[in-house]
Formats: sequence, C-alpha cells, structure tokens
Amino acid sequence: MCLDFLGLMLKLEDHHFDEAIDYSLLQNDMRHVQLNRNIYEKSPRDYEREQRKLLSSQDGDTCEIHDQFYRDHKLLLVLFRALAVMPITRSRPGTITFSWRSNATTYAICFYIVSTLVVLYVGYERIMILRSIRKFDDYIYAILFVVFLVPHFWIPFVGWGVAKQVAIYKTNWGKFQVRYYRVTGENLQFPNLKTIIVILSVGCLLLAVCFLLSLSALLEGFLLRHTTAYYHIITMINMNCALWYINCRGIKTASQSLSECFRRVFQHNNSDIRCSL
Repeated sequence: MCLDFLGLMLKLEDHHFDEAIDYSLLQNDMRHVQLNRNIYEKSPRDYEREQRKLLSSQDGDTCEIHDQFYRDHKLLLVLFRALAVMPITRSRPGTITFSWRSNATTYAICFYIVSTLVVLYVGYERIMILRSIRKFDDYIYAILFVVFLVPHFWIPFVGWGVAKQVAIYKTNWGKFQVRYYRVTGENLQFPNLKTIIVILSVGCLLLAVCFLLSLSALLEGFLLRHTTAYYHIITMINMNCALWYINCRGIKTASQSLSECFRRVFQHNNSDIRCSL
C-alpha cells in the first residue's frame, strides 16, 4: 500500500497536491471548531505548517535543499557519467536533465568512440587467438572473452536511449522529498546510504581491476593489454547492479518512512479523540 502511495506522490501534479494540502488544512480547522478551540489562537506548530504550505516542489532551490537522495548517491551518477553510460547532469538546482548537445553527452560520445576502437582491436586479436587454440577448455575461455566484449555495444541503446526518462525519474525524487516534508514536517533521510554507495562504487572499480589482472596473470593467452577493453565493461555491469540496489533501497526507505509517519498520525489523532471524550 505504501509503495502504491509512494508511486502516486512521485507522479502527482503539483496543483493536485496543493489542493489536497488545502483540503487537509480545512479539515484540521473544522476539527478545531468541533473541539471548541479558537482557530485564531495558532500554536507554533500551526505557523510551521503554514510555512511548509508555501513551499513548492516546482521550485528548484527548494528541491535542492530537500533532495537528500541525490546528495547521497551523487557519486554513483558521476561514475556512470565518467564511463559514458548515463550522460545526465544537474543542469540547475533541483533538476537533472539529459541533452544531446550537453558537454556530458559530447564526452560520452568521444569516450565511446575511443573505447570502441580499443574493443575492436582487442576483439580482433582474441578472434585470431581463438583460431589457433586446440585445447577444448582454452577454446571455451577464448569464446567467453569474445562474448564479454558484446555489452560494450549496448551502451548507446540501453544507457543513452533511456537517459531522458532516468533524468525525469531522478528529478521527481527531489519533488517527492519536498512534498514529503510538506506533509510530515520532516526531511526524508536515508540512513547509511551514502556510506553504502561509496563502498559499492569503490568495490565495483577494485573488483574489475583485480579480476582482470588475476586473469592476465593466471590464464594463458590473456595478455595484459587485452584487459584495457574489459575494465569499463565489467565496471558498467557491476554498477548497474549497484544502481538497481540503491534505487530499491531508496524506495524501501521512503515507503517505511511514510508508513511510520501514518502510524504516528493515527496514534496522535486517537489520543486527541480520547482526550476530548
């Protein structure tokens, strides 16, 4: 249920959200009248709620202040951009965009061209080695290392093709966190997420380097210069898995936080009803 509500808040238009907030404030004022309270005697909490009501999820500076999710996993996005997998940028406060004319996309295209030349050169040498191998086990390994080069050619179609949708998704996270703050009065926090992302990012790089260097040292026919074609491929695959995990963890944290917020509100309302009785 919380996951459905989270998805709704990510997609909800701002004017619909404002209407819901206004209705909630009206209902709260009516409840004060029913409890014979003077609605003109506002508590500090009432003033704080009015200030939160003035916030807009369409304002980039406001989103920048509350977008903790972006700050936590920024390192992972930078590594994706460095490997030319996802050329999205923080073009202005609170907004992530993708453009074919941006510097990030130009860099990605240049990086891809250079890495493609390296991959083709190494692939040609691997095929030549494949033709000279006679042992069955070595032949299987040689085929696998040729196949491992194929994911490189998916990058323009898988990464760049969905970059615009990914940018919209990341931007909506900022808007959602503003709306979360307006409703709950608390900023959405992701405990230990930044530390986990640093460990995963460094781990992806070290895993690729150690794996390829060990293969070069232990596997006959796998030359050290051949490893240059595989570093970005293996790192890209590992980082895609890491990004999937981080997105799932972010959704889980947001859902649990919403659930906990609803639970506290229900308990508070029930205690008010019991006091009035």
